[in-house]
Amino acid sequence: MKIQKVCPNAYEHQYWPLEKLIVGIDEAGRGPLAG
Repeated sequence: MKIQKVCPNAYEHQYWPLEKLIVGIDEAGRGPLAG
């Protein structure tokens, strides 16, 4: 997936329902699908 090093805002829009998971992803700088 092309979901790497993307602005935090992008995750919020793409994965708004997964906001809880985004919190930890933001620090790691990895996408939710990247694992």
